[in-house]
Formats: sequence, C-alpha cells, structure tokens
Amino acid sequence: MVSSSLEVEWDDTERAWMLALEEYRRDVLCPCGCGWPKEIAQDPMTEFKRQVAAPVRCHIRTGLSQAQEAYRKANPEGEMSGLLWGVTVRQD
Repeated sequence: MVSSSLEVEWDDTERAWMLALEEYRRDVLCPCGCGWPKEIAQDPMTEFKRQVAAPVRCHIRTGLSQAQEAYRKANPEGEMSGLLWGVTVRQD
C-alpha cells in the first residue's frame, strides 16, 4: 500500500516573504512604476538635476516587433487580435 501526504504550497516563510515584498512595493517604491524608491523619485531636488535618462534596448521586444511587422506585411488581410506571440532564443 502506498500513501502520501499533502504538502502546502505556501508555508509561513513563503507567505512572509510575499507579504514583505508587497510591503516594500507599497511603502518604498514610487507608485508611478519607474522602479525607484519614493525618497529619490519624489524628492524635488531630483527634478531635472541628478538623473540621466537614456534608452536601453530590449532585444527580445525588438525581435518580437520585427516579427509582428513582417507578419502584417505578409498577411495584409490577416487578423492580428487573436494571435499569441512568443519569443525563444536560438542556441546557435
């Protein structure tokens, strides 16, 4: 006879980590989504003085956009709204 016992997916430690993460996101990070702490992002001394903004390319998103544009050109009458797109990285 084989028996088994259920193991909870979220134990007390994992719940505590997730609660701490939520508290950090709520209390420390700026709610606009910039990813910076409130104390820097919302400090009037930061405005136009200390930050340097520069674009960084996401090569995954670039490849996805190029594939979608190529599909649109090849299928001008095709419907794009129902398509799910995924990206994999080739191991050449």
